[in-house]
Amino acid sequence: METIEQIADVVEKVAEVVDEVADGISGNLPEGGRMKKVVEIVDDVAEKTVKDARTVGDAIDKFQEVEGKVGNIVETLSEHHKEAKDA
Repeated sequence: METIEQIADVVEKVAEVVDEVADGISGNLPEGGRMKKVVEIVDDVAEKTVKDARTVGDAIDKFQEVEGKVGNIVETLSEHHKEAKDA
């Protein structure tokens, strides 16, 4: 799970840089030109990628949180079961 989270972080960082570069380039291109349209598409894809990478990271964090809570519950139940069995 940690590897997936690291990949999502890298994807997010790369997409943020692409977004910044595309924004900078777009401002210097003539309106209505083909190149500006391409750069705007790249910018849109980068922005969506940043959002999706953050969503993946958030989902992983929540999964890990739930996993920890379930682990604690299972441990507590196991301890109670052992105590009841030993009594």
